[in-house]
Amino acid sequence: MEVDFEEVLKVCPRTSQDKVNVFYVRDSEYNPLVLKGPLENKEIVALLESERVKTLLDLPRTNVRKYEDNYIISDCLYDYDVNNFHICKLKIDKGQKISNIKLKGWEHKETNTILERSFLKALAFRLIIGTDDTVPRNFIVIENTVYSIDDPAWNIEPTQLWKIKNYKTMYTNMLDRNWEWVQAFLTEWKNTLHLGYFGIQMCQKYLIRKNWVF
Repeated sequence: MEVDFEEVLKVCPRTSQDKVNVFYVRDSEYNPLVLKGPLENKEIVALLESERVKTLLDLPRTNVRKYEDNYIISDCLYDYDVNNFHICKLKIDKGQKISNIKLKGWEHKETNTILERSFLKALAFRLIIGTDDTVPRNFIVIENTVYSIDDPAWNIEPTQLWKIKNYKTMYTNMLDRNWEWVQAFLTEWKNTLHLGYFGIQMCQKYLIRKNWVF
């Protein structure tokens, strides 16, 4: 891979050959970025659509954009040290340098109202764009803000609200105590110009409380 960036460091090892490479890099002004690829064009289009909707709804985002033909780049939400790495021992990426940074993802525990609401909004966003893989590692926590990442807008109704078998009571209670607030922002989203037919349909679906089944 030839890139016009400095201090390239792989974020994490791949678990299979079909997993996409993700790198930390720095631009000419030394800003930390995340580079992902190579990707098929359909996924790049879906990721750019997700970014468009986040901008439309004024949601926390990482400024995802296309890089060359088959990569995307985004702002990095934290700094990284190119010298803080270990050598991968796994077969696929064996011998490569892997960052030691442990990202602060979403955790299954009760917390403050601001953070709970940020999480619920991030989860709702994934539901209305029809993305997949609603697991904790795709919800990055920076102070009291939750960022949804790796969320291509497939516009396909998810089969699972939340890929977690336990903690059903905790999440149900979290939604219950914030339900009026969730209704308010979903109603606002539903009436947003240029959201798209699928998004409007999903807003209508999740305005009905019984459709949230953890």
